[in-house]
Amino acid sequence: MQIQQYEERLRVAMLQSDVAALDELIDDDLLFVGPGGGIHTKEDDLQLHRSGA
Repeated sequence: MQIQQYEERLRVAMLQSDVAALDELIDDDLLFVGPGGGIHTKEDDLQLHRSGA
């Protein structure tokens, strides 16, 4: 699969809050840095999608 295909799968999963797909696509060690400089883990991101926020 090409990088663009993974990116599209990730984009769709994020828009649909598809936690199972996000869990599969996002590496366990990935850290997200928010616009305010806050650091969030993969599990933080998945929990946000689970909550519907």
